[in-house]
Order: sequence, then C-alpha cells, then structure tokens
Amino acid sequence: MMLDNPNKEWDPSELPKIYNGFTPEDLSKIVCILNRLAIKLRSKRFEAGSLRIDQTKLCFNLDEDGLPVDMSAYENKESHR
Repeated sequence: MMLDNPNKEWDPSELPKIYNGFTPEDLSKIVCILNRLAIKLRSKRFEAGSLRIDQTKLCFNLDEDGLPVDMSAYENKESHR
C-alpha cells in the first residue's frame, strides 16, 4: 500500500503497531527508499544476464458448484517483484 500511495498521510489505525518511536511517515519513507534500492539491484541483475519471466496469471471466480463464472488477469504490482 505504501508503494502504491507514497504521498498518502497514514493513520496509525491503518497499520500494524509501530515500535521504537517511528511514525507512519517514517515507515513510508523507509519503504520507498528500500523500493528504490530494490529497483537498482534488480536492474543490475538484468544487466548481468538475469531473465525476467512474466506470465499472465488468471484468476477465476467460482459459483457454489465450483464452476467458473468469471475470470480476470492477476495484477502484478511493483511490491510483488
């Protein structure tokens, strides 16, 4: 949620208990910094020859009898990488 809404003002009730005097804003900043670091590290892995396999995942909604009634593509977000 913090990666999807980096400028949101977080209410403490939206998050698990925060320890050691940190605020939701502190955590949001840290999460964004760690995400930027992860993006740089991922980029270096790809430059070194790493493969990226993106396969579309399908999600099915089932009725009471277990038969599919609807389907959608799974949304792969930055936080899933």
